Amino acid sequence: MILDANVIIALLNGTDVHHQEAVEIIAEATGDLLVPELTLAEALVHHVRAGTAEDALVVLRELGLETLSGPSPLVLAELRVETRLRMPDCVVLGAAEQSGQPLVTFDEQLARAAEGRGVRTSRDPGR
Repeated sequence: MILDANVIIALLNGTDVHHQEAVEIIAEATGDLLVPELTLAEALVHHVRAGTAEDALVVLRELGLETLSGPSPLVLAELRVETRLRMPDCVVLGAAEQSGQPLVTFDEQLARAAEGRGVRTSRDPGR
């Protein structure tokens, strides 16, 4: 599955409103846990500021999170035009489209756009 930054942020922050849901999603995952490099960078900004980025990366590696390069610039530009999503959302949507993996996000607008393009999301039964 392709993880959006908000899922990783929630997973690493015990006080996040989506923390428990993120923990359950990861615990129940049966396939690969994938994140585009740019999306992981987005999720680590707070940890860099707090000086805890290395610790966060250790936790994510222990969970089996793997990074992948994102879609090409042309694919991203086309997604941006077609969906009107912000570029970080286009990165995870493009990764899900290219990989055929479901997209896990807490962003309703992104989930709707993904589903409209035939991408399975965390809102789908059976993920």
